[in-house]
Amino acid sequence: MSTPDIANGNTVYNQVCAACHQPTGLGLAGVFPPLDGSDWVTGPAGLPISIILKGLQGPIDVNGVTYNSMMPAAGYLTDQQIADVTTYIRQAWSNKADAVTAETVAQVKEMTSEQVLPWTAEQLQALVAEHSGSATSAPAVATSTTSTTLANTGSFDVAKITDKSDSHWFSFGWVIGALIFVVAIIAGLKKLTH
Repeated sequence: MSTPDIANGNTVYNQVCAACHQPTGLGLAGVFPPLDGSDWVTGPAGLPISIILKGLQGPIDVNGVTYNSMMPAAGYLTDQQIADVTTYIRQAWSNKADAVTAETVAQVKEMTSEQVLPWTAEQLQALVAEHSGSATSAPAVATSTTSTTLANTGSFDVAKITDKSDSHWFSFGWVIGALIFVVAIIAGLKKLTH
């Protein structure tokens, strides 16, 4: 079993996460949520791992404040890097959660492999709510529309995600928006080269 490397986790955090969540873990008010003191970080280890692997979109409540931005996936990181950075954020600042191993990351990666788009808070809560692997409960984490008690688990079942069709139009809008952005950049580059 691997052992997480906190120093490497700090390095990965500073390279990948700190621009948005800040070196202090306090985020940017109203824009990017804090990781310090967040149940999303200190609850089930599968939550931050899943978010790092696939990203997160849409509204999420963190410490009583609603944020509505997009976190890109960092699934390009190795399992060990994800374990290191997840352990770092779970134990940095005022956080005091358990360490995470690369084996746990690999398990979550396999169990969430069917998830193509970034998660929504509701999807993540549905995954945790459906899992009954432990009698220990973590604090409740609320989204703008639901409040679910999170079970302290290390694994998820992607088949338990509720109706995926609700997000199709939203996802389609992201694709169209990305295409328009790419076309605008290409048009701008053409003007610069002529």
